[in-house]
Amino acid sequence: MANSTLELRELMIELLDAWDAQGHPTEMSQPRARAGRAITTQDVARMECVVGLTRHVHETARAVQLLLDSGHHNAALPLARVVYECALTAAWLVQSKDDEGIRAFLHEYARQRTGLQSSLKRAVATTFREGEVTGTNMEDFLGSADNARRFDLICEDLEPGGTDAYIYYRILSSYSHAGVPVVDLYFSPPPLGERVPPPRLKPALALDEGLLRFLTAASMVWSGRAVTYISKDHGYRSTLRRIARALEINPEIQLSDAYRKRHAQGKTRAK
Repeated sequence: MANSTLELRELMIELLDAWDAQGHPTEMSQPRARAGRAITTQDVARMECVVGLTRHVHETARAVQLLLDSGHHNAALPLARVVYECALTAAWLVQSKDDEGIRAFLHEYARQRTGLQSSLKRAVATTFREGEVTGTNMEDFLGSADNARRFDLICEDLEPGGTDAYIYYRILSSYSHAGVPVVDLYFSPPPLGERVPPPRLKPALALDEGLLRFLTAASMVWSGRAVTYISKDHGYRSTLRRIARALEINPEIQLSDAYRKRHAQGKTRAK
């Protein structure tokens, strides 16, 4: 990451402007891997999820930009995590084989909705107990060879990605939940011979501002590139490639050998 913080800020602005001007797809089609196939309900669901995740990447990136510009670096960190997770998921979904990825994605949604319904039934408040949750039917989404429940497995399905991509996620997550790393931001190590850590006048920075801007900008590139798989706008694709060169990253994340090997083995077993 050779860019300065100021350069990364300008690239974030350019990416947001490019999304507003060119990124929103007005016409969608099958990606190259499905060229010539009729568009099914599952295809529409995949397109909707890819575009929705990418829109959330860019809307949340605006909030990351505002917080970083205002000096609220730690508050921006959980949002950078969401941006990163949505971007890699969009890249994974748009390239996933057949209906495997979208079925896994919708199965995870239904599983979580089922869990919410179960919690409501145990609630003390009558309003909760009588509540009905939609989207709990998992039967239509069973049997996928893919797994959308564990983000580490999504990372393993991507190249570049794998364990290195998941490590970034774990680091961002460690400051996104109630835990010791968050507490430590507000206290200094105790002086030699002391046991009580003194409070910091200002919280420590969990992560470097440049890293947060870099991950947010890279996520906009990767999610935007996912949309270009199903969009007709080639100008936006060129913009993403140019900014990717400035960031010194691969402009698109592809499916990994591990992903292709798993699906090839599954196809062999099915014969």
